[in-house]
Amino acid sequence: MTEETLFEELDIQDELNIKVLSCMENTLTQFKSGSLSPQEATASINTAFNVSSGLISPETFDLISEVSAEIPKDSQRRRRLFLSVTGGLIEIDFVYGDFKVIVKRRGHADNNGWTETKVMDCSDSEVPYRAAKALIEKCAAALISKGFRELP
Repeated sequence: MTEETLFEELDIQDELNIKVLSCMENTLTQFKSGSLSPQEATASINTAFNVSSGLISPETFDLISEVSAEIPKDSQRRRRLFLSVTGGLIEIDFVYGDFKVIVKRRGHADNNGWTETKVMDCSDSEVPYRAAKALIEKCAAALISKGFRELP
């Protein structure tokens, strides 16, 4: 089969299936890399669905549903808690869209709230979500290396 014959055999539905599959792959890759927030990824998926609904194959429709399930819907916040061996608590918090990573500390004897808060702004980064994700991972790794245990 020559390239020319291949293109002649593809109909509109095939072409649209290919475009939608490419869009889903791109959206999921960008979301997992931190380039897209959950809201942005969901908007991309919804747009592809709305434009192609009724024109794509059932298999492609199922793929859209599978990709959509990969994007968290319940929380637009990423929060991790760490406990030290002495009972101190550290929270790393990031709210999608805010571009700030907030690290809060409370000592084991502190009953009056957080004793220290540090805010790190990632909004000037080329890809703020990726920068925030990397910063969260860096902070978490540093805490774990110091003997902190991550809480579920």
